[in-house]
Amino acid sequence: MKTILVVAALSLAACATPEQRADKLVASHGPTCDRLGFARDSDGWRNCVMQSDATAASKQAATAASFSAYSQIQRTFQPTQIRIVP
Repeated sequence: MKTILVVAALSLAACATPEQRADKLVASHGPTCDRLGFARDSDGWRNCVMQSDATAASKQAATAASFSAYSQIQRTFQPTQIRIVP
């Protein structure tokens, strides 16, 4: 099921135009760069938006990898009942 959701999300992302992707980046990371003091639409502001997006993507990938590793550990180490005989 998770694979289907990932494929669907990637398919929808591929349908977005470059302008739509840029608008999404500006909407999600622009305010952060504004608060950091970059002049809107300057080269520094654009670099800030791109770096902020790259950092967020990196954190998201690390979280996904951690979750995947945790899920594998859970499946590998199933709890067992131990019966103690006096």
